[in-house]
Amino acid sequence: MKENNKIRGIFEGFTSGFLFKIVYLALVLISFNTFALDVPYLKTVFVALSVALGGIVLVYRLIHFKRFIKMKYIWILVAFLASYLLSLLLNLRYGFLEPIQAMVWMTFQYFILFLKDPARPCEKSQREFRVLSWIFCVYQFCCSAASLVLLFLNYTELNFERQPIKLAGIVWGRLWGVYTDPNYASVLSVAAIFLALYLVKCRKGVFVKIFFGINTLIQLLYIAFSDSRTGLVCLAAAGACYAYLRLVKLPKLDRSRLVRQTVSCVTAICILCVLLIVPKGVTYTYNKVIELASSNITEPGEEMPQTPQEPAIGREQDIESDVSNRRFDLWKSGLEIYRMKPIFGVSIFNAVAFAQEQLPTTYLINNDAGIFDSLHNAFLNVLMGQGIVGFVIFMIFTVLCVVLLLKGYLKPKKEEYGRTSVRNAALLAVLVALGASMLFVGDIVYLNSGASFLFWNILGCLVFYYSGEEREALA
Repeated sequence: MKENNKIRGIFEGFTSGFLFKIVYLALVLISFNTFALDVPYLKTVFVALSVALGGIVLVYRLIHFKRFIKMKYIWILVAFLASYLLSLLLNLRYGFLEPIQAMVWMTFQYFILFLKDPARPCEKSQREFRVLSWIFCVYQFCCSAASLVLLFLNYTELNFERQPIKLAGIVWGRLWGVYTDPNYASVLSVAAIFLALYLVKCRKGVFVKIFFGINTLIQLLYIAFSDSRTGLVCLAAAGACYAYLRLVKLPKLDRSRLVRQTVSCVTAICILCVLLIVPKGVTYTYNKVIELASSNITEPGEEMPQTPQEPAIGREQDIESDVSNRRFDLWKSGLEIYRMKPIFGVSIFNAVAFAQEQLPTTYLINNDAGIFDSLHNAFLNVLMGQGIVGFVIFMIFTVLCVVLLLKGYLKPKKEEYGRTSVRNAALLAVLVALGASMLFVGDIVYLNSGASFLFWNILGCLVFYYSGEEREALA
């Protein structure tokens, strides 16, 4: 009997997708860790494991497809994936290997991360989600802490011979730390803050609260020193969202709807402004301390340099002439390419090859910085890659999800306030942060990243919960 239970447990571990999610999460996290990429074959091993485990889960779900097809909005994602495949086939002569690889990962994201199993016991779903959240938060805590250590050691490393290029520590007035990109990293830092808050609400304990407090401080410091405006916007949006969602369902404000909405909105706006200002204040203070320390080392009688020292953190000169940091030019270029194939698009991973042949003067491939493979906007990436057909499908999915989640959360159910709404507010704040990042980076839809993993996994949990499939899925 015990042996049968063990076999059943092992089988469930493979077919439920839990093992896949752990391995896949590890893959997307190490893919954006510049030091982990130094380890030979590490990423290759995790890619192979992810594909193998993901394949097992997909086969199992295909066999039992009748159990899964009732998941809300899954057919819209099927249509979106079909649109992607059609765009790929219509532009096959420009390339096929990278688009097909991306399609495999998109399939995993939609049909394993987003798609939930209605037959799975809610206790196991809760535990699985918490384990994944702990793995992410602890990893992010360690990496952001290590990045701050590199900052205080004044560590800089630029290795242009490695592929991909290795940039670590303080680079070009920004803290890259151990990450491959400070913008992506700062978005993950925001997610780590609110996921840790979710975990605090799941399990009360001194250790968890201490961890949450230290984690929040470290992530805020990383966001500040990364000088990422994307991170600032995501932090402010998530903080304002969380404040609004908490206050709007606060029992003490339940007497008047107008008072409740007014207090919630005003507080959210105030928090948004504070979160936009505080990180800038941190970097300003840090730069002043560095400047003061440098002036104190000057020998008596030695003349001070005529030109002021550049701040240790900051890139004001880089964005002085272009506040968008090339994004406006990229977006314009993307629209130029879109107009060449407006119905089904050029297939996102073939955009460069298409532009080189059909539109060689466009900014995407013709500029003083190099060739860009993304428009740094997830929505424009979809429009350029899959045309108006794919864009409309994606926007329908987006609008339906937003309406479902807002209506589900704002339903006046007082009994849910202390139990689930507080936790779900934290998860919705994570989604808002990731959604805001889609306006400035393009990693949610087509890219393997920590942000895309969190987005599709959390979105699936909340859609599943608020669609009424399992009201206790995250309780």
